Amino acid sequence: VLYQEKNMRKASKRLFISQPAISQALQKLRHHFGDELFVKVPTGLEATPFTETVLTAITPHLDGLASALNQTYEFNPIELSGRIKIALSPIVMASLTGALFTRFVPQAPNCTIELVGWNRDTFTDIQQGTIDFGVNLE
Repeated sequence: VLYQEKNMRKASKRLFISQPAISQALQKLRHHFGDELFVKVPTGLEATPFTETVLTAITPHLDGLASALNQTYEFNPIELSGRIKIALSPIVMASLTGALFTRFVPQAPNCTIELVGWNRDTFTDIQQGTIDFGVNLE
């Protein structure tokens, strides 16, 4: 982004980070590579020959990564299959269970819903993937 913008302020706005953060990251990269990477010129910043060489080598990979990350995925619940394990607090379990099944089953007929009570291990279970998600209003 700094290479494209040739300006710290514009790059920081585009990346949604502060100018000092960009400056600090640039300093770390300069130290790591042993090169200035960018030099000040009257029109902003100019890439050093080393930077040009590195960018020529990595740009196709960055473009491919950006393309992969920017693909949109359209969720279709009918294509969903398997088990979905949901942890619910007692009050949520009592008030939403019927509505949850009534709405969910027709939209995702190939799924099985397993409801479990919320407990002190629920956050850990969600992090470890043994519970898919949870709802707790207490």
